[in-house]
This record gives sequence, C-alpha cells and structure tokens, in this order.
Amino acid sequence: MKAIATEFRDRRHREERKHRLNREIMAPEVRLSGPENEPIGIVSLQEALRMAGDLDVDLVEIAATANPPVCRLMDYGKFKYQEQKKAAEAKANKL
Repeated sequence: MKAIATEFRDRRHREERKHRLNREIMAPEVRLSGPENEPIGIVSLQEALRMAGDLDVDLVEIAATANPPVCRLMDYGKFKYQEQKKAAEAKANKL
C-alpha cells in the first residue's frame, strides 16, 4: 500500500514541475549558464551533465522552446524554495 502512495506522489511532483531536470532533458546540446548565471556557451548535453555532477548541482532547463534549449546549473531545491518564498510574499503584499 505504501509503495503505491509513494509512486503516486512521485508522479504528481513530476507533473507539477515546470522545468525538466538532468536526464529528463532530451536536446543533444544546450546553451548553458553557470551557478552565478554567467554564460558558458553551447555545450553537449553530456558535457553539461558532467559539469553539473562535478559542481554537485542540477542541470535545469529554463527555456525549452529556445534553439538550443537554455539550461542553468543550479541547486533546484534551493531555487524552488526561493520561488515559494517570492509567491508567499506577493500573496501577503496583495492582502
């Protein structure tokens, strides 16, 4: 029973996410930005994933419709937390 609940939760989180991460990215090459948003250039997906692994961060697809897709090396958990904080502040200011 517990495995089914976990599987459902994992699937739901995947569907709710706006950005593709790491191995979910399918483009052969990407336009890459570093952790401080500094431009790195166009690199192969394998090279971008290797760099993400070396820096212990995620490869996040920011603009999927661009050609090649724009990706950034970042800590996705930290990014999501900051997004939630901004949304909460906006909601508080709206009241």
